[in-house]
Amino acid sequence: MDIGKWDILGLIAIGFLVYAVVASVFISSDDSSIQSNREINESLSAEEKALLEKCLALEKDPEFLSAINNFVKSIDRESPPVMKKLIVTNITSETEAEVYLVVVHSTVRGDRASITYHGNWTKSSGVWKAEDDFK
Repeated sequence: MDIGKWDILGLIAIGFLVYAVVASVFISSDDSSIQSNREINESLSAEEKALLEKCLALEKDPEFLSAINNFVKSIDRESPPVMKKLIVTNITSETEAEVYLVVVHSTVRGDRASITYHGNWTKSSGVWKAEDDFK
């Protein structure tokens, strides 16, 4: 069997295609990984329970999640970044929250990289915005 250069190039192209599909599946995130695993238990004080309930509710708020997703999409990387973890760590008022966010993306070499963000978000005129950018 004689293998020509076009056969080899075809196999290489198929290899890259398979690699791209596997890489995209590897970094994709479903909704269950976005939400934190925090639970309200009996050892928390009433004040701690109330704060945790507010934080968990904000993590599921559609308007807040939309703002977070837009923020993640604005990150300039080699591949589209994907939100891996979102935790609202504190709510200081009805319009201010502290957010912990982990985003993953693929590098040019195909490695998986993550970016961690911890910052303040404010709600103004009904819109949530980050007070600062990824560092």
